[in-house]
Amino acid sequence: MEYGGKRILLPGDLEEEGLNRLLVRKPIECEILMAAHHGSANSLPAEFVNWASPQYVVISCGRNRVSESMKRDFSKARKAVLRTDRDGAIQFRMREDGATVVSRWKIEPW
Repeated sequence: MEYGGKRILLPGDLEEEGLNRLLVRKPIECEILMAAHHGSANSLPAEFVNWASPQYVVISCGRNRVSESMKRDFSKARKAVLRTDRDGAIQFRMREDGATVVSRWKIEPW
């Protein structure tokens, strides 16, 4: 999805086989990346983040569903990682001046 010159990549439940096919293609850089298949190990989190080069990674996950290896893989990429278990609903707003505003429900309800 593209809006205001910014890309958002929503891969859904894409896992290892599909991701391997995707990762050999030319990268699609995006500002916001929803972690594939809830950020599971089968979704190749480190490789996917390196391929897409997002500024923000969103992991849609339940409480205590983020493994230590997943945290490590995403933090190595040095991206802003937002998690629905910790942050609640996450809202991105693209302003006319090009800035992206991020709101997290559990911290600043809208």
